[in-house]
Amino acid sequence: MNFGEASLPAPFVASSPQLRLNFQAMGNLTRAIATFQRYMALNLLLRHPNNKHSLRVRRKIAAWDDDFLASIISS
Repeated sequence: MNFGEASLPAPFVASSPQLRLNFQAMGNLTRAIATFQRYMALNLLLRHPNNKHSLRVRRKIAAWDDDFLASIISS
């Protein structure tokens, strides 16, 4: 979305490429944090002693049952 750089103050226009780089870096950091959280949740589900359900079913049970979710986090 272009807001018309001619109407912006000169210091903002001069630093806009740097701002774009900062936003790109924040996007990469956000993706890295989300990936870390996904792997951590997967490891917690895999290490849970209740192995009679598939991983997919355990994920869905954890989403619906707060007690099961608490037991996954505390184990």
